[in-house]
Amino acid sequence: MPRHQSDSELTSSQLERRNYYRQWREANKEKDRAYHKVYYAIHKEHLLGLNKKDYARNPEPKREYAKRYRRANAEYLKGWHREHGTGCSPELYAELLAKQNGVCAICGGTDATRELAADHDHETGRVRGLLCTCCNTAIGKLRHDAGLVRQAAKYLERSG
Repeated sequence: MPRHQSDSELTSSQLERRNYYRQWREANKEKDRAYHKVYYAIHKEHLLGLNKKDYARNPEPKREYAKRYRRANAEYLKGWHREHGTGCSPELYAELLAKQNGVCAICGGTDATRELAADHDHETGRVRGLLCTCCNTAIGKLRHDAGLVRQAAKYLERSG
């Protein structure tokens, strides 16, 4: 029985079967989940191939769904990416933003077009503070090396 048929398109016996399985799945969630986990593991390549073929045949509905999802969940996704990229949770970000009065921890400026970036130590994963794009990029270009930052500052002072 194709999954896309609505209840009104089914015969009474098909509808009974559908309702029986819905009730069974509801009453046996763990068994159903375990079964589908094993099924997916066994048939993973085939299932992924079906998804690719389906997308290749008609990509627009999936693209449109992805766009709608990203628009509807923009704040959540922003926080998710920040947390998984830098380790800065939405709560920590809000706390640092308040502590820094909404400005960059280095230059004291703001970024008119973007939010402040969560700067983190790449070795320990500890979030150090929030930086504007320019300061965050500068630190990255100097390889997060305090010695190089000091040398750059001396160079600028010498060169005037």
